Amino acid sequence: MDIERLHVLIHLYLDEGLCQETKRELEQMLLASPRARDEFWARANMNSMLRQWGQESWGAGVNLGDSPDTSLPQPKAGRAMLLMLAAIAASVALTFAGYRMLKKTRGGPTARPQTVLAKEPAPLAQSMPVGAAQDAPDGTAVWAAMLRSVMDVQWVEGTRPLSVGEVMVSHRIQIESGLIELQTNRGAIVRLEGPGDLEVINGMEVRCLAGRLRVDVPPPAHGFVVRTPMVNVVDRGTSFAMDVGGETATEVHVIEGMVELVSTSTDQVTRELQEGQSVGVSQGGYRDIPSRKNEFLAAGTLSSRQQVIVKQVVEAWDRRRQVLVQDPDCFLYFDFQTRKDADTVLTNKAVGASRSTDGTIVGCDHAVGRWPGKHALEFKNPFDRLLVPLSPNHRSGNRRSLSCFLSLRLDALNLTPSSLWTIRGHGAEEVRWQIVPMADHPALGRLELLQRSANGDVAKYVSEFRFRPEQLGTWVHLALVWDDEQDECRQYIDGTCVSAHRIEVVADEMRLDGQLEIGNGGLSGPQWPRTQWPRTQRPDPQWPDPQSHEIRGRLCGRIDELAMFDRAITDREVRAYQNLRVIEWESDHGDNRWDVNKNWAAGIVPSSHDVVLIDGAGERHAHYSQGQSPNLNAIRVGSGEGRIGALKISGGSLKTTGNAESRTRIGVAGGDGVVTQDAGDVVMNALQMGLDMGSVGTYHLNGGTLLVIRGAGRTVGSLDIGANQGHGLLEISGGSLTTRSGVTLGRLGGVGTFAVHGSDIERIAIGSQGSRDGFWVQKSGSTLIAAMDAGGVTPIDIDETGDDGGGDVTFDSGSLLDVRFADETLTGSWDLMTWEGKLEDNGLQFSDSVDPNRWSFQFVDTDDSGSPDTLRVTAGNP
Repeated sequence: MDIERLHVLIHLYLDEGLCQETKRELEQMLLASPRARDEFWARANMNSMLRQWGQESWGAGVNLGDSPDTSLPQPKAGRAMLLMLAAIAASVALTFAGYRMLKKTRGGPTARPQTVLAKEPAPLAQSMPVGAAQDAPDGTAVWAAMLRSVMDVQWVEGTRPLSVGEVMVSHRIQIESGLIELQTNRGAIVRLEGPGDLEVINGMEVRCLAGRLRVDVPPPAHGFVVRTPMVNVVDRGTSFAMDVGGETATEVHVIEGMVELVSTSTDQVTRELQEGQSVGVSQGGYRDIPSRKNEFLAAGTLSSRQQVIVKQVVEAWDRRRQVLVQDPDCFLYFDFQTRKDADTVLTNKAVGASRSTDGTIVGCDHAVGRWPGKHALEFKNPFDRLLVPLSPNHRSGNRRSLSCFLSLRLDALNLTPSSLWTIRGHGAEEVRWQIVPMADHPALGRLELLQRSANGDVAKYVSEFRFRPEQLGTWVHLALVWDDEQDECRQYIDGTCVSAHRIEVVADEMRLDGQLEIGNGGLSGPQWPRTQWPRTQRPDPQWPDPQSHEIRGRLCGRIDELAMFDRAITDREVRAYQNLRVIEWESDHGDNRWDVNKNWAAGIVPSSHDVVLIDGAGERHAHYSQGQSPNLNAIRVGSGEGRIGALKISGGSLKTTGNAESRTRIGVAGGDGVVTQDAGDVVMNALQMGLDMGSVGTYHLNGGTLLVIRGAGRTVGSLDIGANQGHGLLEISGGSLTTRSGVTLGRLGGVGTFAVHGSDIERIAIGSQGSRDGFWVQKSGSTLIAAMDAGGVTPIDIDETGDDGGGDVTFDSGSLLDVRFADETLTGSWDLMTWEGKLEDNGLQFSDSVDPNRWSFQFVDTDDSGSPDTLRVTAGNP
């Protein structure tokens, strides 16, 4: 049995998209295979739960602001269609009624397989396909967990984003920020806040390497286990929460009921924890801590937060829509926001568009789009389509370049191509953009553009396979760029280029002077003479046989936005229209000014809750100089492999604290980034520099104020300099630096450098803002640099808050100290660092560039407490 083909047919059934042929195929599979029947009932039940949960939790109080009308016109299903669906449902119901009777006569239902908890699970699953089902001994498909919700998630670079409704067996989930919610097959609900790293092991067990968790466990899942590097937590009650800080510390908070702790790192192996109790677990053992259970998201908080995120997404989309409707190169734009009294007409909202280019809706039902209040058209039946006349009088017609993007929810992948749109010229020309199944693996699909000239020559541009069964029912952003200047045809899925081909010359230009059919490929029939097929090949099966009247290129899914341009849009513009929360710097205006819209992709200036990417340096650097910025979520400078970014700040107020989970990053995912602050006020959540292998990040603080109000993690701190084999540098020569939490230099194999130049710096206060304690953790190979001038050097102060411990300093073996003179040679002693907590020195040493005959350092007890609290260096005569 072809399990992936079964999944396709089930999707068609659930979306009422079966034809007579596929209906018979599904019935035969169900009658022939017990596994097929179990799979059908499992997916049908899951579909029902997802729809009910989605209706209950989405969209209360969200609207589209000044949109014409957010209520949907009522669908008008024909009587024949209703009768057909009823007949299909009745047939399948009778099939399963017979199946259940048959099971009773054979001894009743199959026993549910039991979950066995291993002492230690297998290593982290890196590439287990999410939707791949394993066979249990009785032949049924086993899944461990289902993704219930995804909110404002940024996935770790290189990992595939998951979609709501996907099921998984064993899978590793890594997120930079945002929140996901899983439900296991035993009913346990796990909510993970980023940055997080979670592996689903089975329905009764997960492993968490990092992140904030809340786990709600119903009676069928009692005994649910969460494994971490420091402690394993076994549920004995109802609800608990965790803050996992990797290999250094973990917090456990019992919200309701009781848990059992099994330490992996202390002599005190087990401990019970009752409702309201909380502990921290580290190498030193268990430590009672104040409860923070209210800081972890409950279901009610989750729902309200979801509404806030939806509202922000709607606002971001509306800003892009306002830009689109003013773009002189956009000749066709449908936002699908129809009025009640115009349910068969879709207005072309491109600037200057004639009403004769409005779309005519044929057969489609009105449906909900990407979020509540967003309208869409649903294409399900053979004649569903949107018809749009195109003519040279209406700014279309012949053109050298063409771009198009649309937002699609593909509900089923048919055996025949799924047409996105087809353009037929007044002659014999035709262009079709579609999704085609793989010939020997119809559950996989890919994008394809077909162009046919008047003389019958055919050109085909095909992407790699990107559509898989687990993606059905989820929204994707598709884009096509016919770039005559570059002589290239490019196709994109969710902002990523998946196909780039040299244009084949089958016509002098892209001809668009006929009719555009969106959603279906139309009826075959005598549209061109048989003699016009290419002489060198047999007719392509993608093109209709003139003697047939069968439907070709039928789409089963929804579209809720579509735009066409008479120019080639850039990669950054594609991403700007795809990712509603990210704004990219382009510097096309030539003046480097942050506040000029032409310097940003698609002309969209950053606004509240945006993530800003700056990947331009030298003459294309970004310059922020005046005014007060909206509260951004984060800034990324040098945001990917091969990308170089530079940001200069010379005045104004720049704030990036819109999302508490987002961090500003300089040099990430293989990028190289530099920020130079000469003046102005900058406020950030957390600042990370040189975050992973191949990344280099540098921040020069020469003046102004830099305030970092949160930590990158409970054990990472506000400043994360050089991590995961990346290289980071924070260099201070003026202004002031204040953080809420600590400093980490060189984490997980990275190399970090913290450099202090002279005495003109107002202050360096680590852990002085807010309620968190400061700390300093310097790893092997990372360096503290101090350059003394005539006034000495501004010391680094590590503060403790609340008199409850903290303000600690740790130098790992191999930590480096580099001291020098800023100008002329001096003699004397200078304090480089002071702290209020404990010192753990495992081997701080001078770097090779320091002359040990002139320089020395020591840890000094300045307050007679019996413990050192100051790092002091001394320079003598040569």
